Amino acid sequence: MRSITLLTLCLLFNPAWAGCRAFDINMKSIDGRFVDQCTTKQCFHFEGEAVLSNDCANPVGIKIKITAYDENGALIASNTAWPAGTTNIPPGDYAFSLSQWLPYNPEIKTFALKPVDVEHWREQDL
Repeated sequence: MRSITLLTLCLLFNPAWAGCRAFDINMKSIDGRFVDQCTTKQCFHFEGEAVLSNDCANPVGIKIKITAYDENGALIASNTAWPAGTTNIPPGDYAFSLSQWLPYNPEIKTFALKPVDVEHWREQDL
């Protein structure tokens, strides 16, 4: 009887998204670069777009870590962000902007994006 009660409680309090982990999110494409759009002096900023694939069964919030490296592979900068803010991303592909994700540093030669966390954001009452 205790086993049935415990199993029932687990099913009731275990949301459907709980089986989703960061490894269920894949980066499909990444296109980012530093751009100088000023005319009188240099003012580089990071811009671009990435596409991730949410392979979870349900919409989830996804936290991404961007890491920048120099020509020898040494870490230069790192940042984390939720590309959709506190909005759940539905299953499938999701494109998002990389604008302002990294501070300018002329030593940055490569960067990588990696999903590091998932969260289920509560739907806002309308």
